[in-house]
Amino acid sequence: MEQFITIELLGQKSKYAVDIEVSEAYKIADCLIAEVSKVERQVTTRHNNLSLLTIAALNITEEYLDLKKKYEKLFYKVSESSAELLKKLDK
Repeated sequence: MEQFITIELLGQKSKYAVDIEVSEAYKIADCLIAEVSKVERQVTTRHNNLSLLTIAALNITEEYLDLKKKYEKLFYKVSESSAELLKKLDK
């Protein structure tokens, strides 16, 4: 059964089909809504809705890439440590 969520963003309500749990979809939407609201409060000049959404998307993407980089570094360190431990156990 197809599921839908309705979100209000920049004063407009929109309905979207989702292929994940509705509660998870709302968590994702809430993240976007929060970021757009933050951008709206921070900008000092008037921007159109597309600009606000683009800035919010870039902020979220920057955070995602930063977390991805940290995860990859951590994964590398854990892999190195595991390899060292295996070498010691083999001796």
